[in-house]
Formats: sequence, C-alpha cells, structure tokens
Amino acid sequence: MVLAGLSGVSPPATDMYVPALPDLARSLATDAFGVQMSLTGFLVGIITG
Repeated sequence: MVLAGLSGVSPPATDMYVPALPDLARSLATDAFGVQMSLTGFLVGIITG
C-alpha cells in the first residue's frame, strides 16, 4: 500500500512542479540552469525514494 502511494505521488508532483519553474527562477533569483538543477534534484529524490 505504501509503495503504491509513493509511486502514485510522482506524476502529479512533477505536473505541479514544471509549470512553477518560471516563478521558482524568480523566487530563487537564478537562471535556467539553476532551475533545471532543482528539477534534477527533485527527480533524483523521487527515484531514490
């Protein structure tokens, strides 16, 4: 049950994360590379989990 729940959270979380990338770049005062690295870290965390 826990594994199914964790597997089900990843797609909606990614769908919420990607549209927020421009706002994230403004909030963190970074460029496109910094925002892409935050998405990479997010995906690595999901995969590791």
